Amino acid sequence: MNSILNVAKKLNLSEKQVADTLALLQEGATIPFIARYRKAATGGLDEDQIAKINEFYVYDVELNKRKEYVSEILKEKGLLTEELSKKLFLAETKQAVENIYEPFKIGKKTKATEAIALGLSKLAEDIMASSSESFNMFSEAKKYLNDKVQTVEFALEQTKFIIAQIVSQDIKVREYIKHQIYNYGVIETKYKKGAEDTNGVFEQYYDFNEKVSKIPNHRVLAITRGEEKKILSYTIVDFNLKKITYDLNEMFFKNKRTAKYINECIQDALDRLLIPSIIREIKTDLFERAEKEAITVFAENLEQMLLGPAIKNKRILAIDPAYVNGCKMAALAEDGKFLEKGIIFPHNHDEKQFIEAVKLVNIFIDKYAINLIVIGNGTASRETERFISKLLEARKKKIPNDNVKFGVVSEVGASVYSASKIAIEEFPDLAVEYRSAINIGRRFQDPLNELIKIDPKSIGVGQYQHDVNQKELSEQLKLKVNKAVNMVGVDL
Repeated sequence: MNSILNVAKKLNLSEKQVADTLALLQEGATIPFIARYRKAATGGLDEDQIAKINEFYVYDVELNKRKEYVSEILKEKGLLTEELSKKLFLAETKQAVENIYEPFKIGKKTKATEAIALGLSKLAEDIMASSSESFNMFSEAKKYLNDKVQTVEFALEQTKFIIAQIVSQDIKVREYIKHQIYNYGVIETKYKKGAEDTNGVFEQYYDFNEKVSKIPNHRVLAITRGEEKKILSYTIVDFNLKKITYDLNEMFFKNKRTAKYINECIQDALDRLLIPSIIREIKTDLFERAEKEAITVFAENLEQMLLGPAIKNKRILAIDPAYVNGCKMAALAEDGKFLEKGIIFPHNHDEKQFIEAVKLVNIFIDKYAINLIVIGNGTASRETERFISKLLEARKKKIPNDNVKFGVVSEVGASVYSASKIAIEEFPDLAVEYRSAINIGRRFQDPLNELIKIDPKSIGVGQYQHDVNQKELSEQLKLKVNKAVNMVGVDL
């Protein structure tokens, strides 16, 4: 299995581009270095393309190792048919390999292995294979009676478990059922009685139904989170089990005398082995699809934040809004230099405090020739916006040429920065709230320069970012940070 060729096909690149890029990466060259200084070798690939080559190659190598492992295990057990081997070869994802392997992951003790240990495998094979109407399974079962198998009824009951396992391991059967459930099934979620759902976060999913084939990725992430928190039950229903049962009976029908018995085996296989397993497979597939898209979106969101326009040559009054504890203010020079701090209480329904707040904001504006007031978008943000808006309207009436503006900026991650080592080193004498206000103001002046001080995962790039693979998310976010820094540069 040629991983370089596979990657080239998936990314629509030449094998040479992929091979040369991988060679540079294996020599220790960084992605930004390759993108900037080795364009001739890569054919002009950018950072995103180089990162994809590396990501896809590592995945493909791991995928091939898993395929080889599963093939060897199945071969050792005498289960590796030509059809299974072909399915493994064509599997494009790790989950697809696991789905193929799943029905063969037999534990130390199952109903089928117990029946096999009783020596009933051949009876199961004969019952499934015989197309003769003269075949009598009761007579055949008598041949297997011994100290451990003392009655025909017991022999046939145990043999059912072997046949159920054979049915459940049939690749065509599993593919057919998965197709039916995915295309016709309905996701059903219910509220778990007694579960605690603070603020009704999952209320819309308390009694929810949607076609499996139509459900968007963000709902899959929300439902999965609700299930993990034991607030929601989550399954798939309405996939026409009667049709599936009928079709499987047609598939395994050999003669009328064994038809009822085979139907019972198929019913057991469906209820106990196939339906639960394939529903789990589909739920896993849905989550992996949603997770992959979410990580891509989170990384793109971060890139947009990092590459947001810098507001140059503006003196800023940054406000970290709050209610009872007061709004923390920080005046900043054009280059982000901290000038002075202050605190106001405009939201406590205290007229004296309100008047003092108006007075102090005006003092800061006049003292430092403030051009722009920047408000964090957290708690009390709306109220602070209204307060500042009215204050600036009043100033405009008194000073017609006054041109102070205000804006709102995301404060996600500001609290993380304020307690970080780098913030303490920058402002050892300031409380965390004032460091947070400074960060809010500076990220308006120069988003990239300020945001790189914060762990990318703490910037809050998506609603479900804590539900996805954290290692993969970190890698993708780190790539975006490196890309932005190499595009724009930062002040160290």
